[in-house]
Amino acid sequence: MEDDNLINLEEFLDKWVAEIPESYFVRRMQDIEEAVLCEKMQQPPEVIKELAAVCDPSTLQITEEPVTEYEALCNVPKDTNLASIRMLKKKTGNHRCWDSMITDFSEKFYKPVPDAENAEKTDRIETQAVNLLLTVHIYDPVAAYSKSKPKVNQEIRVLGSQRLSELRDVITCASDYVIAGDFSQCPKQVPDIRAKDLYRSGFFFIENTFYNDMRSMDSRDYSECIINWTKSPDINVGPFTKKDMEESLFIDLSIRLNHPYIYQHQGNCEHVIMFTNVRVIHEDDGPIERYPLLIRKRRRKRVLCRGCTRSNAKWTVRGSPFSTFDPSHFCDECFIMLHYNTDGEKLGDFKAYAFVNNALL
Repeated sequence: MEDDNLINLEEFLDKWVAEIPESYFVRRMQDIEEAVLCEKMQQPPEVIKELAAVCDPSTLQITEEPVTEYEALCNVPKDTNLASIRMLKKKTGNHRCWDSMITDFSEKFYKPVPDAENAEKTDRIETQAVNLLLTVHIYDPVAAYSKSKPKVNQEIRVLGSQRLSELRDVITCASDYVIAGDFSQCPKQVPDIRAKDLYRSGFFFIENTFYNDMRSMDSRDYSECIINWTKSPDINVGPFTKKDMEESLFIDLSIRLNHPYIYQHQGNCEHVIMFTNVRVIHEDDGPIERYPLLIRKRRRKRVLCRGCTRSNAKWTVRGSPFSTFDPSHFCDECFIMLHYNTDGEKLGDFKAYAFVNNALL
């Protein structure tokens, strides 16, 4: 029985193209807006353009006036009597500075992504081809929320004409940046070889199909053992198929919106992914060259050094004789100062691992 919620993306695009007038794909959105205003106001285009320039919000600003919310909050006069500022200060309590207040409130959940901010300012140009635009949510690894509500780590937009491997390349996860090994004997000789450089295998699992990343000679087919397991007569799941993600386009998929799918890498690091929106691309979406486009990324708290409580943690230390916490996190300076003598010899029996500060990815 065919599922009514299943969307064949190629058929979806064909149906919409048949309904949308051709002018939608070739006219600039600004021209369309001006034409609508001309008709509504019964004025020529020259008058509409003049009104747009005169009524632009930028004309309300004076020289050296803050232009962003951040600048405005960082330059509040001390003698202001604005009730809104008094309430904001009361709500925030004794923050050390306005900067920390902004971090806690205006950017509490998601930090701005430079590429996405610049993308909004890009001049809207003519769409070169009919295409789909999909919004994908990448959740934190499953192990991270075994006892809590799952949280979205990234929101990414991809085109229907792009390959699944292009989405994988813009997904960030701390497990990809791990440097394996105990470096307590040689803390100044940590190699810059990350897990993603050594273990490049991974797959997307979408509608009973494994899309494996086989671009590297060292890649392993993670799906093979799972497919073989499902062939057992005692297992009532499947059947499953497999394809290479570097040869699979999004337009060829059939998906359900807001339905959990799987992205797995680094052996057992498993993420839930969801397609939350699909639509035809339009002028406001800008040049197709900038996709896949990272729209937002969840803000995380920095892990600070246990010693100075100021610098970013660079080390995870287990069994440290100089800390009441196990494991403990230290910056480079505090780690060396506490755990080694002046000759660089190790003090005590402990293990030290390079720490990946998730907030800095």
